[in-house]
Amino acid sequence: MEDFAPRFERIGPPLEEYAEEHNLTIERYYHDAPVWGLCFGHPEGGSAKIDITHTEGASFKIQSTWWVDDYDSFTRSLKRVEDVSFDETTGDIIPLVDRLIREILSFAPGYWTEVKTGYKGVWDKVWTKEQFAQVMIMWDLPEYD
Repeated sequence: MEDFAPRFERIGPPLEEYAEEHNLTIERYYHDAPVWGLCFGHPEGGSAKIDITHTEGASFKIQSTWWVDDYDSFTRSLKRVEDVSFDETTGDIIPLVDRLIREILSFAPGYWTEVKTGYKGVWDKVWTKEQFAQVMIMWDLPEYD
């Protein structure tokens, strides 16, 4: 696995501080990729995440998503914010991250940008509805504070 830590050397400490202040979980290098995720539970249900992906040089791409899983319909409903670029040489990433999180928190259920189907045969092969609910509780993330 490549060592991606140097790519996050400058923005990592402020992200860690922000995450601690606002009750966020940091997911570092998901699937061995140059990405950090700031994860939290949305007050309207489901999970939300800000992915900060190193692209090249001092550049990062920031993706923001909120999703809600429904076992009965085997769907995942998502609301995405348009991707944003950030160059660490031009300023502080925290105001941008804060704005994106507040945008996600302003969303209401039902105004999805995408509804993915096709989880039947996946979720129900692994879990009953009750087990799925327990897994979601175990994965439940703290709400943004």
